[in-house]
Amino acid sequence: MASERLNPSQRGYGRRWRAFARRFADEWIAAGQPCALCGQAMRSTSWVDVDHIAPLVEEPERMFDPMNLRVAHHHCHARRTAQDRAAAERGYRLGVGSDGLPTDDAHPFNRGEVNKCK
Repeated sequence: MASERLNPSQRGYGRRWRAFARRFADEWIAAGQPCALCGQAMRSTSWVDVDHIAPLVEEPERMFDPMNLRVAHHHCHARRTAQDRAAAERGYRLGVGSDGLPTDDAHPFNRGEVNKCK
């Protein structure tokens, strides 16, 4: 029987993470940085997510590492996460390069199956 997924607090996304992520997103947007996934402008921290480039499953020690973080619209991040989970279920190798994109050539992102924000 598969084990249940831990809730966000149990996975490290508690009060400390939320405060850190809010500051990180505020600084990202104040610097004029666009969504890391679609490239569109972001105007406020409402409906944005701080995304780990290298999954924490692979590198849990990088939870608060700014070099492993990027900010994206919530819907872009949700789409990316869903695609990554689907890839894992289909047997794609998970992992990202220094550009934050999957390293597996068979991954949908590397086959041009990317949906951009509208």
